[in-house]
Amino acid sequence: MKTPDFIIESRPLAQTPVRFAVVSVAAFAVDLALALTLRDAFGLAVFQAAALSFVLLAFATYFIHEHWTFRREGSRSSARRMARNVAANITALTARVAVIAALEALHDPGMALAAAYIVVGGGASLGVNFLLNRFWVFAAKG
Repeated sequence: MKTPDFIIESRPLAQTPVRFAVVSVAAFAVDLALALTLRDAFGLAVFQAAALSFVLLAFATYFIHEHWTFRREGSRSSARRMARNVAANITALTARVAVIAALEALHDPGMALAAAYIVVGGGASLGVNFLLNRFWVFAAKG
């Protein structure tokens, strides 16, 4: 008997958002620290530093999602899913940069406000990224 699509390795689908959140929160903590370091060390605009740190962490999180978050029987890295993941990350990055750039255009931030801008932009990219990863990149038939 085939396992239903809503069950992933005998694990209820409800655990997937929890795993995604765990990975995302850990990655975002590193992302925030890296973005602020890049901004401070290299004098980058907040949106530039946030974009660069996002890209650096995007590939690492793909492998974690592939082998833990959205793991299913026979999970292995896939060029097709990697390409979809890159497209999802570009879309999420676009959402992040757009939100941060819009906020930065309103007011040039100091360090604390820059961190807040990155958190707000991160929330936008997190939502976009989860939806695309769950329902497109790692969809049961993908």
